[in-house]
Order: sequence, then structure tokens, then C-alpha cells
Amino acid sequence: MGTLSEQLARRIESDLTLEQQAIVNAKGRTVVIACPGSGKTKTVAYRLAKLLLEWPDPKSGIAILSFTNNAIREIESQIESLGLEYPLQTPHFLGTIDSFLTQNLFRPYGHLVMSCTSSPQIVPKEQRAILQQFMPSDAPKIWISKKKPGVVHLDNVHYLPSGDLDLSSVPKDVREKISERYKEALHKAKLEYAKAGLATHSDVVYWGYKLLTSERHQWIADALRTKYGEWIVDEAQDTSDFHERIMNLLWGSQNITGILVVGDPDQAIFEWNKAKPDFLLRLKDKEGWNCPPLTENWRSSQLICNATHPFRNPTLFSKPSPANGPEAGLSVHPILLVFPLNQCQRLPSILQILWQTRYVVRPLTWTQN
Repeated sequence: MGTLSEQLARRIESDLTLEQQAIVNAKGRTVVIACPGSGKTKTVAYRLAKLLLEWPDPKSGIAILSFTNNAIREIESQIESLGLEYPLQTPHFLGTIDSFLTQNLFRPYGHLVMSCTSSPQIVPKEQRAILQQFMPSDAPKIWISKKKPGVVHLDNVHYLPSGDLDLSSVPKDVREKISERYKEALHKAKLEYAKAGLATHSDVVYWGYKLLTSERHQWIADALRTKYGEWIVDEAQDTSDFHERIMNLLWGSQNITGILVVGDPDQAIFEWNKAKPDFLLRLKDKEGWNCPPLTENWRSSQLICNATHPFRNPTLFSKPSPANGPEAGLSVHPILLVFPLNQCQRLPSILQILWQTRYVVRPLTWTQN
């Protein structure tokens, strides 16, 4: 059988493609721009297993971050299947980036920038009425019409990196009626509930950023760079501007060299929540970053890869991904339906008809509509 390290070495050689093996063994700062179905999270898990078995420093750990709990659970499952113990022991961290910020910045140090006297707490959305109590009693009313007052819930009011308020999550009809005086009331309310030791999930990210950019508290960033000597970021296409700034602050210009960032810019699912998939492209163009590819699709047929190719970034993917999985040779042609905006409401019923009638071979056509 051999040692666990020897078993893992054989698994890496037998289970992974040459592209995936190159990423498992990559050195330095590495960004991977992957195609769909290329085994991103599996590759991340194998790299993590290899690092854990070779890890030399009991005082420093590996930080493995993602943006969804599903991705974290998949990494956990892969780690256990490779024979490693889970949960990971201190000083390593495996979890979402927001849980990392909560555990390593917000809870232990948030009071330093929030002006509260104890460890701050997150207010869940179902208890958001607690926050409304901090609105000043003399705050002006918002009137959408003569008979319809508007309401702004404080958990929909977020901070920008500058400290200004982002009101984009407030319903448009209410947002358009907000006066400068009302904005001042919102800002005052957020500061008041922060002093009471309360925060929304988006506030956690903001206060973490404030800690890392504070000259007075620079020791916190230094301590985290010492605590985590290797970083892995999965599903990095869902990185927001705030998260990008925070990661750059944590890594420093040259402080951390062992970094792997993996993602697919065409699979960003959190763009509605300000995700910026071009984060990957900026890393790709930075000096000192390696960029090995993950180009093989192991989940779809070649016909699917061909059909979806026109919707991908042409500067990153000049040709369709090669399909190499068990479904690669399926001969069922995809049907591409393109709807003008004024017909979008018809889409669900048409999809139902397609399902019921089981359309099969149909030539792929391209339209500008």
C-alpha cells in the first residue's frame, strides 16, 4: 500500500489529467482560468491534500477559500476520499471567504473600528427589524406617491470601500425618492448600530476591509500573513471588488508567494451581488503570476461545447473546449433559441413544450437578435 503520501502520488497520476497535475504541482503565484466541466474543485482538493501531507510548519497554515458552501463541501468530500482527516486542524482554514473574514477579522477585532465595547454580532435577515430601531426619529419620510410611503431596510444599505453608502439594493421606486438628508440619516443609523456591536453580512466585509487598511492596526494584516503561508481560492469568478481588495491586502505585494486562484469567468453566478469575474484577468496580466490552463471539458458532449463557445470570452477561449468525458460522443444536437427582450416572458412555456416533444437533431444557427 505504501504511505499516504505515496498513495496520493499514485492517485494524482491516475486520477488527474496532465493539465490538472501541473496545477497540483504549481509553484509560486498561480491563476487558473478554467473551462466548464474541467474539474476545478477536484484539482483544488488534490492540491490541498498534497500540501497538507507535505506541510512543514506547525505554526503556519493553509487558507482555502471559496464563495459557496457547495464548493467547500465538495472539497471536504474529496479530502476524505483521499484518506485525509476532516475537519482540518488548526492552523489550517477551509471555508467561504465571508466565514474567513468573520472568524479572523470581524469577531476578534471588529470592535477596534466599530467603536463598540465587545465582540460584534451579525444580525440575520429574519431579525432585520432590530436594525430599524436605530433610524433617527427625526429622519424624513420617503413618499413614492401622495398616499404611498417608502421604506428603506438597513440590511439593504451597504458600504462602498470609500465609506459612502451603496443603495443599489434598495427598490428603484424608493431609491429615486431618497433625499440627501435621508442618506445622512441612513449613514448615522449604520454607525449607531455598529457602536452597539451589530452588523449585517455585508458590513462584515466592510469592517474587515477597514481593519486591513488602518495604519493603526497594520499588525493584524501582518499577523494573518504569518498565520497563513499558503492560499487557495476556488470559484474565484465570484470575487467582488471588496473581496479582491481584501485578498490583495492579505497577500501583500511580495509577502505571500504560495497562492493558487482558480475560476471560470463565464460561470460567475454572483454578478447580481457585485461579483467581478475579470478579477481573474487582472491576475493573469500581473507580473509574477503563472497562468496554466484547464481547457478540457469532462462533463459535456462536444456538441454542447461547440454550441456554447460563441457565448464565451473570445480573448480567452479561441476555440471550443475539447470534450473528453464519457458524454463526449453523444450525438444529440443542442437547440439554440434566442428571444428578443420583449418575448422573454414566453420562455418558460416554450421550454416546457421542448421538453414534452423531445426535439432532437437540429442544426445550430446563430442570430443577432
